[in-house]
Amino acid sequence: DRDGDDTAFSPRAGLRWTPSEQWSLLWSSGRGYRAPSLFERRRPPGYFGQVVLPTSNALPRCAITAAQGCVVDVGVVENSALDPETTRSHSLGVVWSPREDLSLSLTGNVVDLRNEILDLHPADAVWNRATWVLDDAGRLQALRLSFDNIGRTVSRNWVLRGDYRFGRSAEGPWRVSLDALRQQTLRRHRAHGETVDLRGHATPTLSAVLTTQWQSDRWDLALRANYVGRTRAWLPGDACPATQREQGRCHNPDQLRWNLHVGRQLGPRVLLALDVHNLWDAPPVNYLSGNGGLAPGLDDPLGRYFMMTLQVR
Repeated sequence: DRDGDDTAFSPRAGLRWTPSEQWSLLWSSGRGYRAPSLFERRRPPGYFGQVVLPTSNALPRCAITAAQGCVVDVGVVENSALDPETTRSHSLGVVWSPREDLSLSLTGNVVDLRNEILDLHPADAVWNRATWVLDDAGRLQALRLSFDNIGRTVSRNWVLRGDYRFGRSAEGPWRVSLDALRQQTLRRHRAHGETVDLRGHATPTLSAVLTTQWQSDRWDLALRANYVGRTRAWLPGDACPATQREQGRCHNPDQLRWNLHVGRQLGPRVLLALDVHNLWDAPPVNYLSGNGGLAPGLDDPLGRYFMMTLQVR
């Protein structure tokens, strides 16, 4: 892999053993990497103004003292020396195929993310001298924060996949497929800090996609159900705020959204299709403070929307 000045060798090996016609065992292991993005290199975390650092022997003498500790100005800087993130992943699975038209698989995955790029906090000044800005007398007067390779996250999950085909007739076959994920572990260790359990916060513990599809010579119809389990509506490592507890809003509810696809072959070279996303116009719900009711990367604030496709070959 090459990304700018960052290069890496990312090998992956796999083994499949089929002791019988119905059963297969699969194992794979590999390494990967992700180069720092332009945002991470050039857009520092948003800390501005003044903060008060608790008194600590690990900090130099303070330029401006207060009853609570040391008052410092906080600014941000770019970090062009970021290293790529690296991963080590392992998976072990079993596949059951009793017939040609039916297949089920269960896979356990472990991903170890190292050199994770996280933003520095003012409290990190206790162990990170690079954040210090000293005056002429050697006293601490300000902090400069950036992104840095200070994290490590371990993820473990189970993935269930199923595929069933039936109705092999002149009208066209039916196909039902299922992809479900159960997250067992998602823990992040921050340098010189505590290990935080992220499971159920950033991602749901359970999610699934069920697709039903019918295809013929002229038609392609599909209905997809996207299920996302409930998530915790407070920050990892903290407790649910008292106000949300009183309102019963410590968890974002699970969500089920439907997508519809209708395709029509108008001729040997012309295809017309209509896709409807969020078919029933389910509203997004997120009680986490400061997110405006949305889950970034998951919710679409437009609600139901349509996409028309005309393809000519």
